[in-house]
Parts: sequence; structure tokens; C-alpha cells
Amino acid sequence: MTWNTWWCFGPWRERQPGLVAAIAGQRPDVVLLQETWADQARSVAEACGLAVVGIEIGPFHPQGTDGTAADHQMGNAVLADPARARLIGTVSLPSGDDRVHRVGLGVAWATTAGSEVLAVATHLNHIASNHAVRQRQLDRLRWWLDQVWPDGPVVLGGDLNLTPHSPEFGLAIAPHWVDLWARTRPDDPGSTMDPANPHFRDTDWMDDRNGPGHPPGVRFDYLLARRPAPGRPGDPGLAVAAIELIGGADHGWPSDHLGLCADLEPTPDPGSGSPSPNPQGERHA
Repeated sequence: MTWNTWWCFGPWRERQPGLVAAIAGQRPDVVLLQETWADQARSVAEACGLAVVGIEIGPFHPQGTDGTAADHQMGNAVLADPARARLIGTVSLPSGDDRVHRVGLGVAWATTAGSEVLAVATHLNHIASNHAVRQRQLDRLRWWLDQVWPDGPVVLGGDLNLTPHSPEFGLAIAPHWVDLWARTRPDDPGSTMDPANPHFRDTDWMDDRNGPGHPPGVRFDYLLARRPAPGRPGDPGLAVAAIELIGGADHGWPSDHLGLCADLEPTPDPGSGSPSPNPQGERHA
């Protein structure tokens, strides 16, 4: 599962119970959080029977928000069962001019079949026009993964702040990653920024980001599976049993983003690099 929890924006204290309940209700094995802080990550982990296996946060001082509970820290966290997970490390990403500490955070998680999947949480530059910055961030993530996890399946999840028709998607995602939502539900736009969300006072920017002819809402949040690279032994594919959005009206809209979760497991055929539907999946990862 991946979810941008919207830090301490809006009525954040009132939002927390719904957010924790929505995540715990999915019985997740691995949770990738963005815009989180230490206390929130621990609360979510405890509710799910998990632990904070990795967390990377940095200073964050926006105006007009009550961030006292977060101690003005914000970042990424990976939650999992510590008996089945181990921290691999972090990589700093070029952040451009958004002044937020941007990283990739990787945790290896052992499946019930005995193989390991590297789960990576990230949150890319949020400024609409910074396509080149996000491309550099994705390139840096891919370089780092080639060093620390050259073989084996990788799932990259997070708020990438880009749409599927952005130039950086075509240049830095499509050649190297499988978009699990599009692969599994090609006829569903999968908007994670929903105009029905009452936390949005203005939704005109969604039309600007999408461009003409696209469905309402914006898809910023992704679960991606790494494709094998030339000259490297093929990564096992990842079977997708189900993929869905959570955290809408049924949970009181606990964030400005919807959460994204999927049932995944590595396929036994190395080198396939492409997920395929499989009814036998792990719990939500």
C-alpha cells in the first residue's frame, strides 16, 4: 500500500482516526507513507500489527499550518513486519526548488514463498512545471536501485506528482517500470486526487495538469514494478491479484490523496518483467 497522508494540513487531528482505520482495514503487509512523521508512522504501524522498519524525515516549515504535533518534520516511512523485513537504505534525490528533503527509502520484504521484494517509498517534486526535476529524481532512483538491488523484484510506490501523460512518465517510467494500475485496470483512470474530495477548495488546477480530454481528477500516486534492464539477469515479474483505491467518502476523506493498494506476489518465471493477473496473491503490499 502507498498513501500520502497530507501531513498536518487541514483538520489533521480529526483526520487521523479515519486514516489509521482505512489502512488497518486492508491488513497490509507493507505500507509506504509520504508526508508522514514519526508519531503518525508509529500509530499506523501499531494499528496494523507492524513496525516502522524505515523512516526518513526532514525539516518542514510551511506557513499557515499547525505542525506542532509533527515537530515540523515530514518525510517517508515504510511499515512492515520486522521479522520479515530489513532496511536496505535511502538515497537523496535532487529536489529542485521545492525545498523539501526528497529521498527514496528501500526495505526488503520476505514473501511467504521465501523470495524478497524490495519496496521503495518516494515523494517527488511537487511543482507542476518541474518535469525535468522529476525525471532526474527518477533517474537517480533507478541508478541507486541498480547498485543496492541489482537482481530481484522491486516495487516503487509513492506520490510522484506527475500524470501518466507527463513527459517524464514517457521518458523515465515507461521504459523502466510497469505501471501496475494501468496494467491491471487499463480502462479506469485511477484518479488519486478526486474532485469530490471536500478538502479541495479549487479543482481548476486538475484540468490544467490533465490537459483537455482527460477524465476528472488527477492520478499522482503509483505502484510500479521494475522491468529488467539489458545486460542484467531478468527480475521476476509481479503477479497482481487486485489493485484498488481507498480512503474516499467511506472513510471520511482522511487525506487530500486516496491510498493505493495491491495484492502482489513474485512470479516463478524470471525475466518476464511484466506483471500478470494471478488469483493467488500476498496480502496488500
